[in-house]
Amino acid sequence: MDAGLRENGFHSTGVVGPFSACATAGAILGLSHKQQVYAFGIAASGAGGLFAFLPNGASSRHSHGANACFTGLMAAIAAKGGITGPVNVFEGPDGFIGAYARGCDRRFIERPLPQKPEDFEVNNAYHKRFMACGRAMRESG
Repeated sequence: MDAGLRENGFHSTGVVGPFSACATAGAILGLSHKQQVYAFGIAASGAGGLFAFLPNGASSRHSHGANACFTGLMAAIAAKGGITGPVNVFEGPDGFIGAYARGCDRRFIERPLPQKPEDFEVNNAYHKRFMACGRAMRESG
């Protein structure tokens, strides 16, 4: 979905980040399945982060991760407290995928969960020594 997000001017950190924060917070808070579904629906309403920072290197980019964490946590707490969210927020007619990215390769989402710890996608994460992005450098270069 990253390419579609970028084409629409969105920074994936701020747009997708609320869902990972929401899933983490939901696990910690012990949300039921139904509450977690609602929490994702709530989190989608707060997803954002525009790539408008790129042309002049605005530092607002650095707030996207923090905003994503806050949004995901708030959504999980709200769902735990009884607030409901749309249950088909990702794929619905007015859902996240269509509104933000126009489409999505669902094979990654629908594949079975890994069985061995070394197969989890988090193992492909990398750490940045400096707050810089190779993509931004390539696009502006």
